[in-house]
Amino acid sequence: MLTAVKGIVRGNAIIVDDDNLQEYEGRDAIVTILDFSYEKNKEKNMIYRYSDYSLLSFNTFGIEAKAANFIEFESEEELLELVAQGINSPLLVIGGGSNLLFLRDFDGTILHSRISGVEVVVESEENVFLRVGSGMKWDDLVKYTIEQGWQGLENLSAIPGEVGASAVQNIG
Repeated sequence: MLTAVKGIVRGNAIIVDDDNLQEYEGRDAIVTILDFSYEKNKEKNMIYRYSDYSLLSFNTFGIEAKAANFIEFESEEELLELVAQGINSPLLVIGGGSNLLFLRDFDGTILHSRISGVEVVVESEENVFLRVGSGMKWDDLVKYTIEQGWQGLENLSAIPGEVGASAVQNIG
């Protein structure tokens, strides 16, 4: 696991407090966002490599730009493999692109996580701890929690972006 962020959903924000989550009481939804940690099907994972790749679908401004190199990975092991192989710089790690504005082509390597899925780590009457893939769309996570009857994220629906970016409050 590369990054583990625990937080509590209170109102419309995830409050990150790794050491004191047990102190929170009430009906707030407590979530654990594990960036680059969920492996849905290890046997079928792949690294996708592209050159001269259009970034049109990765920026909500709809501006055409291209990346010299674009790499997507589906597991933590693949990311570690990419790092071990060495990645050309400049390097940019992106999610859904709702906070990106490309004014020209990116002459470097862009990494994008395709790690998806949700795993319930702990569920009690008061809390649910989840392990969520960093490449999962945020709104899909919100829909999933609503379908499960878990309260706390429903007011965060329709925010563009991916779960991995939420750990640093960079969705939307």
